[in-house]
Amino acid sequence: MEQKIIEYGGAEYQKMIDLRTKVLRIPLGLTFSEDFLIRDKDDILLACINNKEMIGCCILTLIDPKTFQLRQMAILDSFQKKGIGSALIEFAEKIAKESLATTMILHARKVVVDFYLKNGYHIEGEEFEEVNIPHLSMKKTLV
Repeated sequence: MEQKIIEYGGAEYQKMIDLRTKVLRIPLGLTFSEDFLIRDKDDILLACINNKEMIGCCILTLIDPKTFQLRQMAILDSFQKKGIGSALIEFAEKIAKESLATTMILHARKVVVDFYLKNGYHIEGEEFEEVNIPHLSMKKTLV
């Protein structure tokens, strides 16, 4: 399994969009708009590759010099609950720390809050709705 940064707009980026669509959008009856995807251009795009197949991905968005937001975390269903997500978060946190960030924030779908709690994140604030489903803001101090 390989974890790496991928470039916006290339063939691997298209695989990332396909994975995010399959895992995060289709189950909700949604798609990505061009306006939404253009946001990725200035972000750090992370992928997890297994035998040339993209099995996981996430995005790091710089919020301020010390804070990144983890977005669009997606792991293929057949690879969930096998440590891939935790390994990808660890990789994302390493990249954030190398950029001198001290904080990671995210919006977690309510159904996966326990996953983020197990990875050292804590809930901040009240439940809210995003993409028509319940979410919670979460945060972790990077050491």
